Amino acid sequence: MLAVRWTMNGFPKNIHVVPLGHEIDRAVRPFDHTSADLVYVLAVTDREKYAKEMIDQQEYFTQQVIKGLEERHITTQFISADLFDMLTVMQHISYIIRQERDNGNDVHVNISACGRLTSIATAFAAMAVSGDLEDEEKTPVRVYYVHANRYSETKEERLQHGISICTGEKITLFENFQIVMPDPVSTDLLVHLMDKPAGIDTDNLFAFLREKQVEGFAKDLNTLNKYEKRPIQSNYLMKANKRYLERLQRRGYISIKKPQLTKTISITPAGRHIASISGKVKPLRDRFP
Repeated sequence: MLAVRWTMNGFPKNIHVVPLGHEIDRAVRPFDHTSADLVYVLAVTDREKYAKEMIDQQEYFTQQVIKGLEERHITTQFISADLFDMLTVMQHISYIIRQERDNGNDVHVNISACGRLTSIATAFAAMAVSGDLEDEEKTPVRVYYVHANRYSETKEERLQHGISICTGEKITLFENFQIVMPDPVSTDLLVHLMDKPAGIDTDNLFAFLREKQVEGFAKDLNTLNKYEKRPIQSNYLMKANKRYLERLQRRGYISIKKPQLTKTISITPAGRHIASISGKVKPLRDRFP
């Protein structure tokens, strides 16, 4: 049976995501023999947090890459992102992928034009969120690495090519490894907890589940007196424990204080990483509406 794919605007678009350090060739040369409808270029611009000289250099390489892509008639979208912060990188990459995949587009992620830490965070986020989105009718999200022929030895070569000199002809595509994400409700809860540094109590948890229209949590406890509320609250807690909290706690994604009816649920560092690769945390500087 022929699988038919379409988007709101016709055929799927070819989207590339390129976190960028001090590179040019590794970001541009892959498009010598192919094209793209849109390339997202992510780079650091924060002059308050990082040294002016470093940001000045980064702006030069960013401008050269955008110029090279536009010379190849490829539309670019620049996103300012702190590529030295792993959670920020994960949030940007996974969010872009989820948005583009929801629009029916094909996504490719270049992990070779940035530093090692950024590259690892990018690959991890891309593979994690892509596994949550795949179906038989969609092309898998592709993570790729552009190999260098050699490295720049002079200032002139560095300004022309970036750190690496390459033809773009040797590219390695990585197979996506499976990262088992929590169920959708648990993932949404982790994302919710990202903005709750002090955690939430059980009443707030039940309100969250009711707002998400989760089955079995439809009644608003705030409308009940204490005698009506108590048995329903106990029932809600039993269901929440069994379905979500116990699993998240076993995996180390949440911590729970006060094991009584008024538990306080907080996200752990591991939980923040899982939320950040879900594609559901909107980065502060992302240009998506």
